[in-house]
Amino acid sequence: MTDWISVVEAAYRLDLDVAGWTGQVLEACAPVLDTGAPLVACHFRRAGSSFEIEQLVTRPQIPVEGTVRGILGSEGARLAGELVFRRGADFAALSEQIPDRADCIEGAFRRLTRGRFADGRGGIAHSGDGRAMAIGSGLRERAASDPTTRERWAQVAGHLGAGLRLLHALSPAESEEAVLDASGRVCHARGAARSPCARDALRQAAQRIDRARTRAGRSDTDGALASWETLVGGRWSLLDRFEADGRRYLVARRNDPDVPNPRGLSRCEAQVAEFLATGHSEKQIAYALGISASAVSRRLQSALRKLGLRSRAELSALFAAFDGGLEAREWRLGGHELRVASCALPSPQALGALSRAEREVAGLVSHGYSDAQIAVERGASARTVENQLHGIYRKLGIHSRTELAARLSA
Repeated sequence: MTDWISVVEAAYRLDLDVAGWTGQVLEACAPVLDTGAPLVACHFRRAGSSFEIEQLVTRPQIPVEGTVRGILGSEGARLAGELVFRRGADFAALSEQIPDRADCIEGAFRRLTRGRFADGRGGIAHSGDGRAMAIGSGLRERAASDPTTRERWAQVAGHLGAGLRLLHALSPAESEEAVLDASGRVCHARGAARSPCARDALRQAAQRIDRARTRAGRSDTDGALASWETLVGGRWSLLDRFEADGRRYLVARRNDPDVPNPRGLSRCEAQVAEFLATGHSEKQIAYALGISASAVSRRLQSALRKLGLRSRAELSALFAAFDGGLEAREWRLGGHELRVASCALPSPQALGALSRAEREVAGLVSHGYSDAQIAVERGASARTVENQLHGIYRKLGIHSRTELAARLSA
């Protein structure tokens, strides 16, 4: 049985540097990604409208950077940016994510791995504040990803993203706001953690975490993942601390994403919009931020109203950090920072190349519908919708749903 809770635990063990932390995460992920191939983790960091690869870590340790860049090919920057920063907390084979290039992907894998592998499969985790990590391994033959694994990865990715934020925090001591003993009793609290409501939430969260880590809890994977919150009260991550005498405590550290926001939104609204822009569904956003789905919806509606936008797709386009074809500039005017996004319109001839079904799908995308919502609306499968979207991208010469929505909205 795959122990998903071990992956969550690894996300919150922070007594190592980035490479060491990543290595322990890979070891915990090995049963999930067990394909007989080495595991690779790649750290990305946004830099304006592009990104950079910060670090590659493998288990076992092997030189793979040249192979990774070779598989990406000449369009590596655009492709990697699209997959990492526009696909949400996704878990899939590379050929599933880009079905129209599946043959090219297989050729590149076989050429660069001397015929050992034909595809790659893995998952993505976002920090919500500009960093992401992709974890994957090679596949000897093309294979579809398991729906249950995809669903569970979306939750585990929320914890990995929380771990990434903690890992790069500049002042851990200042972010500690409460200490709880092994039973969940709050021994010390300051700031926002001092209120009775916050102390009760932390106590209950600590007890749920302890139940999830028992043998019975681990055997109920979905129940354990549902009960282990990424952020308690949308604010705190809980980490183990062991004293010299062996006594165990839990430390509550503030860990909600610190999102630069020159657009007049609240911190909470900007956090939701930032995750939306990286391709997360409302359900995934709720889990990653430790808030309810209704709270996500309210914050999105409030952000739309403040910014005068018509759809969530437009909001996603404005916040998108990496989006091929979408150009964004920021100016300072009268003491205020302004961000303006623009993109080229498709020609009428290009739109005419779309089939009736593709036009309907494109219209739903422009209104902010997810793939699952489009599938329900049109009575089709999610895979059919995904294939239709890739057909639209190919015909219009674009690379993402946000670029499509922005063009149609314009």
